[in-house]
Amino acid sequence: MASNNSTDQTLECVSGFIPTFPVPLRIVEANEKPGAAYARNAGVLAAGGEVIAFCDADDEVVDGWVQAAWDALITGLDVVTGYVHGYASQIAGPDGTEILRESHALRVPVPTCNCAVVREAFLRLGGFDESFNRYGHEDSEFSIRARLAGLRIGFYPPMQLRFSATEDLMTLSRKLFHSGQAEVRMWVRHPEVFPNQNDLKSVTDRFGQWVIKSVRRPLLMKERKHVRQGLTSFGNVVGVLKGKRKGWGNPELIPPANRK
Repeated sequence: MASNNSTDQTLECVSGFIPTFPVPLRIVEANEKPGAAYARNAGVLAAGGEVIAFCDADDEVVDGWVQAAWDALITGLDVVTGYVHGYASQIAGPDGTEILRESHALRVPVPTCNCAVVREAFLRLGGFDESFNRYGHEDSEFSIRARLAGLRIGFYPPMQLRFSATEDLMTLSRKLFHSGQAEVRMWVRHPEVFPNQNDLKSVTDRFGQWVIKSVRRPLLMKERKHVRQGLTSFGNVVGVLKGKRKGWGNPELIPPANRK
């Protein structure tokens, strides 16, 4: 378990499971940088297995999840994901039926709340981009690099997880706002996939249309989907402005010397 400056009782809780956990369990202090990308990279570097499986702290895997991840990867896949109960954007249904067309493949992320990857392939890509140090899109960006590099990515229905949606309004608002900014960073990293997205006029027009729609139809503000769109769109605007003022810097991947 990688702890990224945890301030709640997570460390104490996990420590209590160490003596009786069915497999070796240890805590990795990943405190040098903020963000899930850095914490996950630190966890992978500390792990010794050939396969790495990721899930988020607030979600619940179903019985047989680890076995399902292993079964999928030993078929020759490099990266695998499965069905996430309660998740809005799915690659396929629980029976494996395709939901999104293949033309969308580069835009559909393998969500880090439910995925597994061959460690060697993960390190070859440099892991997650640690410049994504706030909430959102580090998994989307990794998925794009994996597909562009020709990694074999698959969907395995038995690898299932129950997603826990964020209910607190302030927390959700903050996550969506940061996700909107992170989305711009992803556009900048991959203009070949997202041409003309990092454009101030485009994002301000889109946010302006959302504001006009909200004024004309005020009842829409009671719909969570509409509010989510607005917060993300506003995050896009702020992200583009920040990028123009400060730039986005270079990707922060695991240094080649550490990819062992």
